[in-house]
Amino acid sequence: MWERQKSSTSSTRVAILYQQGVNLSPLEVNKFSNMSQSWWDPQQNPLISMNAIRMEYIQQQMIQFKKEQEDMEQTNTGEDNSNDRDDSNTTSSFGTVSTHSLPLNGFKALDVGCGGGLLSESLARLGAHVTAIDPSMELVQQAQQHARLHPVTSTNIMYRGGCTVEQLAQEAKENSFETNEESNNHLFDIICLLEVIEHVTDVESILQATESLLKPNTGRLFISTLNRTVASHLVAIVGAEYVFRYLPPGTHNWDQFQSPEELHHTMTNLSNNNTTTTTMLRPLHTSGMVMTALPPIWNWKLDLHNTGINWIGTYQRTRKQ
Repeated sequence: MWERQKSSTSSTRVAILYQQGVNLSPLEVNKFSNMSQSWWDPQQNPLISMNAIRMEYIQQQMIQFKKEQEDMEQTNTGEDNSNDRDDSNTTSSFGTVSTHSLPLNGFKALDVGCGGGLLSESLARLGAHVTAIDPSMELVQQAQQHARLHPVTSTNIMYRGGCTVEQLAQEAKENSFETNEESNNHLFDIICLLEVIEHVTDVESILQATESLLKPNTGRLFISTLNRTVASHLVAIVGAEYVFRYLPPGTHNWDQFQSPEELHHTMTNLSNNNTTTTTMLRPLHTSGMVMTALPPIWNWKLDLHNTGINWIGTYQRTRKQ
């Protein structure tokens, strides 16, 4: 089971952050901090098996995006480079990978709520330069320790513990104001909010901060969470937390689960109510993530038509209509 040793230092630090208005619950942060020592144990962390299918989805979307960009450039220039393009792919533990290059090479990625670094390391191994943040210092320390085991992950990931995306967005805003610059150096090509929004206290706040850090038009935001259905309650809470005991009881709150439609509605409301920005988040694609074998096998597949339990979506920052 997950280790449950309490850290008074961690509790105090999180309480201070919470008093400052940061979008997190001290109980949530402490809960995940207590899991830090078991984060990379496949017998105790279901996210390890889910990570491969999440990465497969991200790669599919980014490879498709790069292809669309190449086709657009080809159309604009009138050149036909189709014979020079190698579209062959191979499969690895990180999903489908382009054989001729690292599919995320050159992209700046932000992993929000990085935990112990599962997703951050996968993004880095596929070529991305990753900034990884989490409000838990304990989890980030575990992530840094694990990243040192490989030369790519030890150099391509910048971890920040005790940090939320709202703080990062505020820092970027203040830095731009102080330098009087309007550069996009603080913006990201890829932002990941995977298994995060069901644990925050204010979804609109985290979406607004995330949007401000995403490159307009070309950036891609990936969000995965649990749908609020009877099936998700039975699987993610009753099954995972109380029957199989793969997660500590209380890990999830069913009331904080969201359907793709609900999240889109939240984004629309945020856009309508925020008159200070000219951009908004727009959904591009959604897929379910379906478990194909019972624990402890943890096999997953993508299913466009089954978003009833776990789902993942792609979003773009565009100008308001």
